[in-house]
Amino acid sequence: MCGRFSLWSSVKILEERFGIKSNLDFKPNYNISPGNNVLSIVSEPVKKFKIMKWSFPLKFPNGEAKELINIRAETIFEKPSFQNLIKTNRCLIVTDGFYEWKKSKGRAEPFYIRLKDGRPFTFAGIWKTIDNAIPSCAIITTEANKKLKNVHDRMPVIVRQDYEDEWIDKKNNDAKKLKQILTQSNSDEIESYKVSDFVNHPENNGPECIKLLSNNEVIKKKGLWNFTNNH
Repeated sequence: MCGRFSLWSSVKILEERFGIKSNLDFKPNYNISPGNNVLSIVSEPVKKFKIMKWSFPLKFPNGEAKELINIRAETIFEKPSFQNLIKTNRCLIVTDGFYEWKKSKGRAEPFYIRLKDGRPFTFAGIWKTIDNAIPSCAIITTEANKKLKNVHDRMPVIVRQDYEDEWIDKKNNDAKKLKQILTQSNSDEIESYKVSDFVNHPENNGPECIKLLSNNEVIKKKGLWNFTNNH
């Protein structure tokens, strides 16, 4: 799954990376949480940035309502709630990296995952608008690759740069081609490293969220600090 991610690149870098000129006013956010506004890319029909809310409301025939943040790639083409949206309302969700928590000895340790070269990239997503409100979106997830399986069993679908325009092209509604994009991820280019528990709280924000946790800090965290510093 994906429950937290970041976007801190400058507007200039984002415009250059995605080839979009805009009057974008998007403040860096190192700890994007469900319900926050996120930066997405759509084609209407020209490629453009669009602000969306990371929360995808669903109502079921029995009256039950849910707010989704993730949708599984394995079932998105079969479930009635998404069958039409995956054909017409696809988006790219812009990010610099995301967080995942590894369960270890009764606790969860946060990791930050990004591309090795540090450049911005995109998640595959779908979106919709309800009653003229700000559009809502969800991130499509898949099974974790070999590099991340030791951290978590799921991960967001990272869209390869050469497939980004094809993913948001409304003329591309062939399920076979879309499924191929969801499986041809550039996720082998990612790296992960431990970060501090500072990111655990959604209200915490800033570069400290993505700072590499040093060996000394890991030792201190595990209660071995005094021993290692005095011996």
